[in-house]
Amino acid sequence: MGVKRTVILLIYLAVLIAPDIFGQPITPDSSLVTHAVASAASNYDAAMINQLRLYNGVEYNAYPEPYEDFPYFESEYWEEGSICYYGEWYHGVPMQYDLLNDLLVIEHYNQSGYGVVLQLHTDKVDAFDLLGHRFIRISGDSSDASGLRPGFYDLLYDGESRVLCKKRKDVLERVESGTVSVSFVERTHYYIMKDGAAVPVRNKGTVLKALADKKKALKQFARKEKVFFIDKEESIVQLVRYYDTLK
Repeated sequence: MGVKRTVILLIYLAVLIAPDIFGQPITPDSSLVTHAVASAASNYDAAMINQLRLYNGVEYNAYPEPYEDFPYFESEYWEEGSICYYGEWYHGVPMQYDLLNDLLVIEHYNQSGYGVVLQLHTDKVDAFDLLGHRFIRISGDSSDASGLRPGFYDLLYDGESRVLCKKRKDVLERVESGTVSVSFVERTHYYIMKDGAAVPVRNKGTVLKALADKKKALKQFARKEKVFFIDKEESIVQLVRYYDTLK
């Protein structure tokens, strides 16, 4: 429901239920109506200020077309998601995650219907949900001892230990018959967060090394549950999740 519709509904309800609450008829110049309208207007102003904070960003310069594939996370289209921005959650926001530049981009239409694409201030985005994935921001400041580079990471598993995934895309240019063809190559890196430090992992051997204190039990579990790393992402999560049950 939009903010304006919500405010109108609040005013309507305030006027509708007031006679039952106070046991007296409402006249057009009643102070109760005046108070209800003022209260609803105040709520509307607060909601609008909150919404305006979401659109605090700079105009986004997309990678120039034409190109093959797309530079965004999993979809070339606007997808609705949720963002924690300036400490507030916003839901149902059309967005794209630019993997070339590690930027979160949103679509905004002003009152005139003019569309603007904004890139949000990365240091003010705490987290966002997109296409079934929760991304968190690693700050890389002095309070962060993980050793990870600053940026957005896909939080694949969040327990006593954590599994993070960093995705990025690089530009690949090919010259064919005198024409430059542009495409994007996706690169993926996985990390296990254990005791506050991030350990890069890429296969079963590196996962077992990172979790060496429970290596024997993990090998038995992998054999029993047929964790073969055909799906690398799921296999890492399976082993780390089981590891947490052993601690």
